[in-house]
Amino acid sequence: MAKKILGLDICHDGVCAALISSSLKGERLEDHAYIPLKEAPRSPKELEKAIIQALDKMDITGAVCVTSLPARGISFRRLTVPFKDPKKIRQILPFELEPLLPYPIDEVVTECASVNARKGAPAGNSVLALAVPVSDLRSHIDGVGGAHVEPDTITVSGFPTALSLIESSGASGAWLMADMSEHATTLFIIVDGAVRDVRTVDAGTKSPKRLALETLRTLTAYLDIQRRQIAIERLFLTGSGAADNGIDRVLEKALKVPVQRVQMIRDSGVPVSRPLSDSMPAEPYNDALSMALMESRRSSGPNLRQGPFTKKTPWAEYRKNILFSSALAAAVLLMAFTSLILLTYRLEKQVHIQAAQIQRIFQETFPESRNIVYPAEQMAYFKSKLKDRRKNSFQGGGTGRELRAIDLLLEISRRIPSSLDVELSRLVMSMDSLLISGQTDTFNTVDTIKSRLDEVKAFRSGTITSANVQKSGNRISFKLKVQL
Repeated sequence: MAKKILGLDICHDGVCAALISSSLKGERLEDHAYIPLKEAPRSPKELEKAIIQALDKMDITGAVCVTSLPARGISFRRLTVPFKDPKKIRQILPFELEPLLPYPIDEVVTECASVNARKGAPAGNSVLALAVPVSDLRSHIDGVGGAHVEPDTITVSGFPTALSLIESSGASGAWLMADMSEHATTLFIIVDGAVRDVRTVDAGTKSPKRLALETLRTLTAYLDIQRRQIAIERLFLTGSGAADNGIDRVLEKALKVPVQRVQMIRDSGVPVSRPLSDSMPAEPYNDALSMALMESRRSSGPNLRQGPFTKKTPWAEYRKNILFSSALAAAVLLMAFTSLILLTYRLEKQVHIQAAQIQRIFQETFPESRNIVYPAEQMAYFKSKLKDRRKNSFQGGGTGRELRAIDLLLEISRRIPSSLDVELSRLVMSMDSLLISGQTDTFNTVDTIKSRLDEVKAFRSGTITSANVQKSGNRISFKLKVQL
């Protein structure tokens, strides 16, 4: 997925925005806008309104934002330090700059603009340091924040274009770059691939002769301090004033060096989704596009989001909420763990109670077992003994089919209707048969009893072994043998 990067240049006389998309295929300029503004001083509300107007038709959702401060309100100082690590240099900058600034060091934010080894010097590295008042930086952040823009990086207007020219032109030679507007110009002196000095002069396209004079003064002062001769090879023009026709010829004649306009949209070779119209100059977009390209290519440059203005990471921004949520989650987990322990204790207690009841019932059921060692095996043993006892619990030794005498009597009483005149006098059970003796009124009743008993499922067959008239002549004695 393409990464969106917004370059928002807050220059001397306007607001310029360039939105690029960066992917594996390269960068592409998706949209751009330039809103003219009156030159400083201007209020945060004016800046906010201009930014909103510039970004009105741009989709900057999820875009990384790089903004710039005008160079006019920034102090630049040249230092010499014994090391080259930017982190170490940033640590000592407040101490080195304090005697060189006209205001207290705690009222400014310091940054290292460029670091390069001093050629020809016995030791040390040349550092261009800058300091911006805290009030200006806060006003800038408030102005862009009011337009719902949160800058990830804040640099100095003109620096991105200068660094892009250094990258494309190489690290040798000496040249100037002028970031121009109508009434002010920021001059960059670049020597051996590093920005050596920066100065803003109150002269622009409205006073080209004065601008040429201030440029010569700036260059002469730099050469006097460096105490060596440097031949300036070229002057690059950028900014909204660079589009003024004729300014390049005036400066070329006065300074006696070739003058070249910078058009980063054309020179960078980045494809453009919405080309500029013929009437729209390309020079004002140099810084905004250079900022976006530097962020895409991770090129180093000055970043004023230092100290108290460092952009908070997602962790730092939501640290309190995350810690509170973590503490709350830990408390909930602790309560859940405590509840689990208590529940386990109660369940174990119930298990011990149930085990005691089971042992008591087991011993009551099987008194012979004093100790329960292997409950399943002991229960199987006593069950088999119980079965043996049940086989012998029938009258006459039982039936082999484990039929109880009481069950057979119940079945016989159910089968013989109460309307029959019958009296049973004897019931003899053996392993496979049942012998029934009794008396009744007629032979037909004997046959009826026999047929009724044949209906019992537990009886296989029934036979009348005898049926005789008693001596009294009133009753019939009978005997039935039933096979079980």
